[in-house]
Amino acid sequence: MADAPNLLTAKILKKFTPLNRLNDKQLILLASHHEIKRYKKKAMVIELDSSDNKEYFLVQGKLLLTASDGKQNEIEGGTPAAMRPIAHLQPRQYNVKVLEAAIFLIIDWAVLAQFVREAPKDSSDVLEVQTAVSNEPTELIRSNFYQDLSNNQFNLPSIPVVANHIREAMTDEGFSTQDMTRLISADPAMMVKVISASNSPIYRGTSAIETCTDAVVRMGLATTKQLVDIYALRELFGSKLGKLQSRMQALWEHSQSVAVIAHTLAKLTGTVNPEQALLAGLTHDVGVIPVLLYAEGYAELIHDTALLDNVVDELRADMGKTMLTKWGWSDVMIDALVNAENWQYDSGSGGPNLTDIVIIAQVHAWLGAKDKPAHPPMGAIMAFSKLEKAGLTPEKSIAMLVEAKEQVEEVRRLVAVSA
Repeated sequence: MADAPNLLTAKILKKFTPLNRLNDKQLILLASHHEIKRYKKKAMVIELDSSDNKEYFLVQGKLLLTASDGKQNEIEGGTPAAMRPIAHLQPRQYNVKVLEAAIFLIIDWAVLAQFVREAPKDSSDVLEVQTAVSNEPTELIRSNFYQDLSNNQFNLPSIPVVANHIREAMTDEGFSTQDMTRLISADPAMMVKVISASNSPIYRGTSAIETCTDAVVRMGLATTKQLVDIYALRELFGSKLGKLQSRMQALWEHSQSVAVIAHTLAKLTGTVNPEQALLAGLTHDVGVIPVLLYAEGYAELIHDTALLDNVVDELRADMGKTMLTKWGWSDVMIDALVNAENWQYDSGSGGPNLTDIVIIAQVHAWLGAKDKPAHPPMGAIMAFSKLEKAGLTPEKSIAMLVEAKEQVEEVRRLVAVSA
């Protein structure tokens, strides 16, 4: 690696996003606040999980980006993908290695953020840029998320390969127990979790299960598939963060509680598949994960809990829906995520559906919590009125969950197999 003596002109700087939002005066000022570095072939520019508060723009050359799950992506200077900061999420989500000698423009993140805040609002800008400048940091995070998604640079969160393979394979009418066993066995860690689950009190038969095939037979294809999704999801909540790591842990604990209660309520009401309710409970806040990943790059969000809460509330459903849609999940699962905090959600005239169960489970999970979000009384939440059709009232549902404490703990242990 070697420092390059020359600085870039304002004309060149303006080719990059978000530098193209700046006026000529800002670009001239920025010209004295950046550095140029040259990297030789095979040099490592950025390391996975590192943090340095810098933004790297590729001026020239070719790079190989490798994610933690082994997925790779090449970026060449001058292409649309190179017009945005390279691997800009922090901690870094990629190893960035040079394939062909490269020149980088490097800018301190705080300096860049300040320039963007002060950038003029040009009515000729595209809608995404206007929105991002007018309402930071919420719209900046939203804009970055969708631009990364369109440029195929958004790597995390992603569902592990075995879960995707099973989801795709099950669309074949001829999909069998043998097919399921073969796919699960390709991931030894997942196979151990599935066998362990089959021996839990929830599914346990007269004898202990020791093979993946027997585990699939005992639980059935649909239940096994949902359990694989559940265990795969745990890896998403394990995404590494810096100063917001405790927030991610709290998110996992809340999602786990909602999932366990949803599973128990589904069994009590008999209107929803319990494993589907368990999965919906775990995914109802999955959209918070990318918000936290992007928020790590904004100092004001790290230090202002109330501001971060507002950003999460604004983006949770939007980003979660995008993720589940990209994964090919069903409309009922997406509906449960989008409406998980819609207290006036009305599922119709029947008994409680999946979304109702998730809403009810979430309110129960908050009982006794110190920092629970504000919500109407149980009697004023539409979903609770559906409990009456299943022979339950809000009060009875609380009592029955207390009585089902042992069952709740068994389900919690089942989910914990993935931890």
